[in-house]
Order: sequence, then structure tokens, then C-alpha cells
Amino acid sequence: MQCIFVENPKGGSGKSFLTTTLAQLFIDRSVSFVCYDCDRANPDTYRKLHSVLPVRLAIFSESEKLEDAANNIYLSAVKHRALVNLPAQAPLRQWFEANDIFTIAPDDKVEFVFIFVTTSGYDSLSLLKRHLEYFQDRVTTIVAKNHGTGGDEWEAFE
Repeated sequence: MQCIFVENPKGGSGKSFLTTTLAQLFIDRSVSFVCYDCDRANPDTYRKLHSVLPVRLAIFSESEKLEDAANNIYLSAVKHRALVNLPAQAPLRQWFEANDIFTIAPDDKVEFVFIFVTTSGYDSLSLLKRHLEYFQDRVTTIVAKNHGTGGDEWEAFE
């Protein structure tokens, strides 16, 4: 199955909007999925969708007490498509490494797709570069250029 993460470690890039839009597309096309909102501070996806589908909350944390709190996302992805709205600054790499996700995923037939929502800003593009350097070919990365956040200078991206 697929685990689709909507990501950008920078806040305000449009992750929640894109996640909500994808969820509605899945609903409209009768695509079976489980939706997660991982943004503790501002769970927009949860607020917008919980009346039409069960949106689950999950936490990515570096705390020893909560280090396994996001594991339900992976467990769901073993059986269902999972759509995950990631918060800014999620310790995602640590979660992948601590749980040896890249080793166990092939056996469980879990494929990771990252939709990296980027603006034309330097910070956003630098974070995209770091994402691509870390994940390389171990995941599928789709770049969503958000033209609605005020940036219209995409030369640095190109």
C-alpha cells in the first residue's frame, strides 16, 4: 500500500490545504484511504474533514515517551492507503531511522510517496533540497509548487 506524506518542514507552505484537497479527491473517486493529521498546534485537516471522515491524529516526537506515537501511520499503511498531513518541523528522519522503516517496508509492501509543497522562497527550496538529498530514490517525491503563497519568482527552483 501507499503512505502519502504531505510535507514541508516550513510552516505556511500549504500542506493542510493540499491534504484536504487530496482527501476530497479520494472521497469523490471512492478511493479507500485512512487520513492522519500530525499537526498538534494547528490540526486544520482534522478540523475540516472530521465531520465527513474519521481523521486520526498522530504525533511525531523526539521524546522517548512519544517516539512510537506515529507508528499507527505505518501500521495503517500496511493494509490501507494512508494520507498524512505532516506538521512543520516533524522529526520524520528520526522516525524512519529509529523504526528501521526502509528495511521493513519492502517486506510489508509499503511504498512511500512524499508530496513536498514548496513556495518559491529560499527557505522552502533549501528544505526541498535537503529532503531530496536524504531520501534520494528510497521514496517517490512529487513537488507541488504553491503559487498561492505570494511567491512568483521560480527561477531558483528551475
